[in-house]
Amino acid sequence: MPYNITKSDGTIIFQLADGLVDTSHASIKFIGKNVSNYGEIQNDNLLWMVEHFAKDTPPSNYLDGQLWFDATNGVARLKLRASSQWRQLPTISVNATPPSDQTPGDLWWDTTNNQLFMWTPTGHTLVGPNYTALRATRLDSDRTINGKVFNGTENIVISSTITNYLSTGSYMLGESFNGAVPRTWSVDVGTINSASPFKVVARDSAGDIWFTTGHGTSTQAKYADLAEKYLADKDYPAGTVISVGGEKEVTASSWGDRAIGVVSSKPGYMMNSELEGGTYIALKGRVPVKVSGVIRKKQGLIAANGGRATAGVYHSNEVFAIALEDSDGTKDTIEAIIL
Repeated sequence: MPYNITKSDGTIIFQLADGLVDTSHASIKFIGKNVSNYGEIQNDNLLWMVEHFAKDTPPSNYLDGQLWFDATNGVARLKLRASSQWRQLPTISVNATPPSDQTPGDLWWDTTNNQLFMWTPTGHTLVGPNYTALRATRLDSDRTINGKVFNGTENIVISSTITNYLSTGSYMLGESFNGAVPRTWSVDVGTINSASPFKVVARDSAGDIWFTTGHGTSTQAKYADLAEKYLADKDYPAGTVISVGGEKEVTASSWGDRAIGVVSSKPGYMMNSELEGGTYIALKGRVPVKVSGVIRKKQGLIAANGGRATAGVYHSNEVFAIALEDSDGTKDTIEAIIL
């Protein structure tokens, strides 16, 4: 009884009679029933399929879907039979450096730059991605800004074409600026205790800004007291009680003086700031005050010897401050409110 030799799609390509070996319908040999010494033929078939018919000429009686290892010198590539021709299967090398044994159509994935290359007769050709091309040098479609057309290939200078579009005035470098022509300005780099005219202000190395006169509304102050500069007869430490007298305008208080305030350590608002050689005296607010004697919270403070304050009668005309804390007589300074 003959064998029906059937393809994967169910097509019968021929019937193999008993006792025959067929070599005309495929690249392997088909063994009929009752063929003697069939083992050698069967082993040959298996070997040829394992090596994919490796030789320098295509196998005969090939079928679509069959693989052939073209062992031709300089090729040595696996090929697939499809659409009536042998199609070379590309190899893919994954390396940081280009492989040296490629033939046209082979691929190389560059792991250093994450790019795919194909080997051509002229060498490796980039398939992608082309990172340089991804950086756009122009827009696909032109755009406009205030009627000025641009596509990304040139810089854009925009100026107003409407005269007096802005109110005329001294805006930059002391010049009249109305928006019709461009104007430039420079920046004050910030010099301590200095302010340059007609420049945009910048912070100095400490993060501060300097200007001559400020106009606006202040909503808060970092420090606590209102202070004014007076000429003192010597330098006094913060908290020293001050009264009018001495060789200049003010001096350290003595018993019986009417104190005007104390030397400020961190004034919140500084008046008469341009007085040369002056000392800031806190006239209002919360400040440290040098004291002597026992003092109780809420007691009035009056001037004492050595620029210090001591407890006084609350309703006395000499009271210039109110204690915010107690002192048992050993404290040098306490917090108080200057009235």
